[in-house]
Amino acid sequence: MTICYALSQIEVFAILQLKNKRWVMKKPAKYAVDPCNTFIKVQLKAIEELLYAKNGSSLNPSAVVSALQDIIKNNFTEKDIDKIPETLHLHLLSKDKKPKISACVGGKEASLAFTEKTFTGYLDYSLKEWGLDTPQVQTKETEAEVWGMDKNERIYCDPFLLFNTNPKNLMWNSQKQIEQFCIENPEWFEEDGHGYYFLFLEAIDGKEEFFRAFIQKDIYELGGKVIPKKDRKLKLCVYRGIHEKCSWIDCDHRIVVPATWRLTDYH
Repeated sequence: MTICYALSQIEVFAILQLKNKRWVMKKPAKYAVDPCNTFIKVQLKAIEELLYAKNGSSLNPSAVVSALQDIIKNNFTEKDIDKIPETLHLHLLSKDKKPKISACVGGKEASLAFTEKTFTGYLDYSLKEWGLDTPQVQTKETEAEVWGMDKNERIYCDPFLLFNTNPKNLMWNSQKQIEQFCIENPEWFEEDGHGYYFLFLEAIDGKEEFFRAFIQKDIYELGGKVIPKKDRKLKLCVYRGIHEKCSWIDCDHRIVVPATWRLTDYH
């Protein structure tokens, strides 16, 4: 059984502030941005905002002191990896629904650049402009997780860095899996206004790069009139890279990742 240390949010914030030279953070050799270090900075910034909130803090200072004492005494609790606690910014929405993605065929036609029959509202031309219309690998059936971002919290980095794992563990092995999720789990896109992010990796000019597919259904026309549900169409936009420094405010979009990410070690 895979074991991880599951700490409360207060304990996480407390332990990360301890100046222990044995815990020197180093960037992974194969990845330019350090997700672990970024996660730490984001959480510390969030706790700082809570502690110094204009209308008072929701945190009990005594609880912070108590957590610090527990950390110093090494009072941790071991839990199975399937019970990893949710973070301050992310909440697991698919716990009871467990969306599936069927096995996918490979080949060039499996890339998102050829999905105009699925994304009838808009298909980003950058997929071909950036050379993302590449042959895809075959994949087996897999389970997905849908995570929600807290609209009331400000985030200071790319949401994919909030999982505190190498982003390669969060990516889809084939672009076809992204389209297949939309085809086989249409109910997720019926909820008003939510957009969904999917991470994938492609080699551009011999160099691997991350890309984020953003999928959403429009619910309003340009004039503000509500579009009937039967007439709403899927749109797909693609964004390049993962950004260590950025700001997300009042955002309630969602992130779709392979459920297997929990079973991978950080590397």
